[in-house]
Amino acid sequence: MRIGFHIEYHTRWGETLRITGDSQQLGAGDASAALPMHSGDGKHWHLNIEAAPGKNFTYSYLVTDESGNVRREWGEPRILRPGFRAPVLEVIDRWHDRPADRPFYSTAFSDCIFKRDASSGESIEPLGGKLTLIVDAPMITPQQKVFICGNTEELGNWNPDNATEMTPLDFPSWAINVDAPTSSLEFKFLVADSSGKRIWEQHDNRYFNPTDFGPAAAVINHCGTIANPMPLWRGAGVAIPVFSLRSDEDMGIGDFADIKSIADWAAETGQKFVQLLPINDTTTDGGWGDSYPYNSISTFALNPICLFDTSPSPRDYECSRMPASA
Repeated sequence: MRIGFHIEYHTRWGETLRITGDSQQLGAGDASAALPMHSGDGKHWHLNIEAAPGKNFTYSYLVTDESGNVRREWGEPRILRPGFRAPVLEVIDRWHDRPADRPFYSTAFSDCIFKRDASSGESIEPLGGKLTLIVDAPMITPQQKVFICGNTEELGNWNPDNATEMTPLDFPSWAINVDAPTSSLEFKFLVADSSGKRIWEQHDNRYFNPTDFGPAAAVINHCGTIANPMPLWRGAGVAIPVFSLRSDEDMGIGDFADIKSIADWAAETGQKFVQLLPINDTTTDGGWGDSYPYNSISTFALNPICLFDTSPSPRDYECSRMPASA
């Protein structure tokens, strides 16, 4: 099948937009083999490739200049599921800049706090003659749902009670298939909580105009990020150095094995985070900011004094003191 990629990006003189991915056509994960896209105005870019129907792959965009400098998108690569029921797939993308709500894209939220049950992460197959609308909603909790409402009967004719529920994909995306519009499609997203009340996103009306891709083409349009109308999520937690943890099983200095107990206590008391010390080497870019001891790299800190052989119980050890030079 043929897949067409389309993206709007303002480049400077000498810059070229490229696309890279894990498929053979896109360089098989080698960013140096990224394919150059085509543009007549330095703003609207496109590229067609041939791909096997139904074979999923990842991809992302990057910009190169005449000096070989590379500018990449923020975040993880996109996942594309071409499906089997469309001979042509047209993908309309948006460049991924670092978002203002970046913390909500972390695994702390995607895999823990906002983690959905096993039924989530469904798939929406692109279909010929259909438009697939995709929106990112990283701040949507498991108790909330995303809806879409617009100026067609299929989308409820602007009546939120008739809005259509969207399908959750891999975090943080939601999607829906609608009939390819023959006139300008106007729509907005809504969020509903567990009570069922649907609240409009805090965003101007969104638009999608008819394309000249042809009636047999499946079209995917990435709409960016939802303007979440819900109150900002808040959570409380505890910050504690590992050496301050104490239990009947430790060696008197705080052990990493005690982290499980503090995590259990935090869950029982309704807390959302456990932040740990000690501090690790925070050198990242060689600048003055490296002196800040709470950089995120410190979350991977390990102190040798907290390491021990766990084959017998730690109680069976006589605590041997490490040399002062250690």
